[in-house]
Amino acid sequence: MTDGRWAAVWKLYSELRASSAADRSAALKELPTDVRDEVVALLEQTDAVSRLSQAAPTFAAAPEPEYPPGTVIGRYVITGLIGEGGFGRVYSAHDTDLRRGVAIKILSARRASENLIDEARAASALNHPNILTIYETVEIGGHPAMVMEFVQGRSLRKELADAGGPLPLGNALRYGTQIAQALAAAHAAGIVHRDVKPENILVRPDGYLK
Repeated sequence: MTDGRWAAVWKLYSELRASSAADRSAALKELPTDVRDEVVALLEQTDAVSRLSQAAPTFAAAPEPEYPPGTVIGRYVITGLIGEGGFGRVYSAHDTDLRRGVAIKILSARRASENLIDEARAASALNHPNILTIYETVEIGGHPAMVMEFVQGRSLRKELADAGGPLPLGNALRYGTQIAQALAAAHAAGIVHRDVKPENILVRPDGYLK
């Protein structure tokens, strides 16, 4: 995608981001198909990030530089902040080459880059539908970062909180089975997660876990 074309896509996206569903639909109908597809992808990811942010737990803010929506980092364009904590920040972004949403985990200066590389190598060695896919590691603003699969959904912690009590038996069995299968695949590869908790498990709208 050329810089000029991307600038046009971003301008349209910025104008429609705060619009109502009806206004969005009317405006999108007037766009060329290729431009409309890019704008729709950005809008869908922004809506998903908004839902994730509302469900995310609150942590102490990380002191590293922030990257507001629209920041271009290589082939990635930041679209929102998903969460932050002592580890650093996780942003949603749009891959302008492959035209897909991604999540970028930027580590705090307090964490050594070797930690990220080890984490990325361990995760990328696994091939399982319930384990998050790692695409690559990069450096952003002098900090190590990991580019990974963007999952639309919410944390299992939020799912449990909204249930207001025990999960329905069917959901509990389905979630437990998927978690056990993912951990079994990791253990078979000699990898131990060491931080399994509802905050680190994402539930997609279709009930699939990551």
